[in-house]
Amino acid sequence: KINPLMRKIRLRFKTKSGLKKYNQRFHKGEVAQGHIFHNLGYREFKMRGKKPCENEVNLFSTAYNLKKIHNIVEENWRESGRVYQKNIFLAKL
Repeated sequence: KINPLMRKIRLRFKTKSGLKKYNQRFHKGEVAQGHIFHNLGYREFKMRGKKPCENEVNLFSTAYNLKKIHNIVEENWRESGRVYQKNIFLAKL
């Protein structure tokens, strides 16, 4: 026997407008968190206490965002037809 509330929810998902609303709820942060947990294998904090744990989260978030920026820059270089060098940022130092 299906719960009446669940039946109502399932009916909403069968409509185009219901699916569109549901897809808008997807949080992009879940992608980053899933990548850090699953692909990088980071499942627990190495430090103890609220502030040190916040610092660890910020460090991983910064690394994740830098990786995304790097991939965007690399893709733009390739699309422009220029030769991409892995050490482009280091060459300017």
